[in-house]
Amino acid sequence: IVACYECYVDIGNEKGEAIKHKIFYASKTILSDEEIDYIPFYSLCPFPMPNEFYGQSMADHTMDLQVVKTSITRQMLDNLYLTNNSRVGAVEGQVNLDDLLNSTAGGVIRMKNPNAIVPMQVQSSAGQSFPMLEYLDQLQAKRTGVSDLSQGLDANVLQNVSATAVATMTAQSQGKLELIARTFADTGVRELLQGIFHLLLKYQNEERVMNISGKPLVINPREWDDKYKVTVNVGLGKGTKNEKIGMLQMVLAKQEQILQQYGINNPLVTIQQYRDTLAKFINASGMEDDKQFIKEVTNEEMAKLMQMDAQADKTPPQVKAAEAIAQAEREKAQMKAQTDMAKQQLEAQKLQFETEKEMQELQLKAQQQQLDADRQMLEIETERAKLEADIQLREQDLAIKEQKNTNTASNDDMKNMINAVDKLAQASQGNV
Repeated sequence: IVACYECYVDIGNEKGEAIKHKIFYASKTILSDEEIDYIPFYSLCPFPMPNEFYGQSMADHTMDLQVVKTSITRQMLDNLYLTNNSRVGAVEGQVNLDDLLNSTAGGVIRMKNPNAIVPMQVQSSAGQSFPMLEYLDQLQAKRTGVSDLSQGLDANVLQNVSATAVATMTAQSQGKLELIARTFADTGVRELLQGIFHLLLKYQNEERVMNISGKPLVINPREWDDKYKVTVNVGLGKGTKNEKIGMLQMVLAKQEQILQQYGINNPLVTIQQYRDTLAKFINASGMEDDKQFIKEVTNEEMAKLMQMDAQADKTPPQVKAAEAIAQAEREKAQMKAQTDMAKQQLEAQKLQFETEKEMQELQLKAQQQQLDADRQMLEIETERAKLEADIQLREQDLAIKEQKNTNTASNDDMKNMINAVDKLAQASQGNV
């Protein structure tokens, strides 16, 4: 029997470029050597090994544990068999051996002496075996990432543990499986997709129409080699479902705030981007068809919305509210100014009225004083006229008496009286 090997290696050419070669060889003889443009084999391995095509599988990490568990389980069963059907010692000649060898439940054993049979007790090893099995299960969970938390919630976990702690433990238990899935995607699946893309470029020579997101799309792989450079990106897979939904909720809130504050023509978010975020939010919730809930936004509808937004009032609601408050404050201040002015006018009118009233009272008082002075002057003049009349009469009498008696003393008295009347009149005029 001769073993034949098919090998794929990179060999440098004269330009220093690595060229893939497909080589068949048997023993030390090369049967064929040809240049190729891709390797038609792809490997999915959970635990890759350097410089090896075949890595380690999950079984390679757990077979030794399974062998130990099988051995422990077998020994536990053997111990249980011996416990339920243990060996006994019998005195020779005192026991019917046929009855003793018959292990039928409830069977009768004939013996001549009650002490002819001695049971041999077998210690149960279950108390030491079960902790060992639990330890092996924990070791297996660490190697594989498959634990009770990843398969279903343990009832003991709910005791005195918060929801955040439970979510953290569940996410950590799934970390190993996510690492294996990422290894699959980043090695075999990536290379497989690159190989499919290579075959499409090489052998697809006709256009195809595919329905992408509900819209027909014409695909011509013959153009891709010159116009497109395709790379395969593998998602990081970070975050749980709830964390992704929370992140999308935050993005939606920010987009809504920007659209409400700056309108559709803002430089950050478009209606199409907002619709895509809503679609991702629906998909993250477990619903594949987001078109059941939100429609696609066409270019015509987008242009119409932008035109309507350009014609609409773009004043932010906060600014409008501030302007309304400022207008109300201005009207309030204006009404207060008008009221204060009316009060000032009323106070001025009241002060003017009181001033005029005081002036009138002063005028009336001055008139009354003038009348009193006139009345006093009249009385004085009257009194003076009476005195003068009396003086004249007295002078006449004195003249007559002079003629008769020629008394000089009387004339002096009359003059003194006249002087006294003049002083009285002068004093009255000074008081007025």
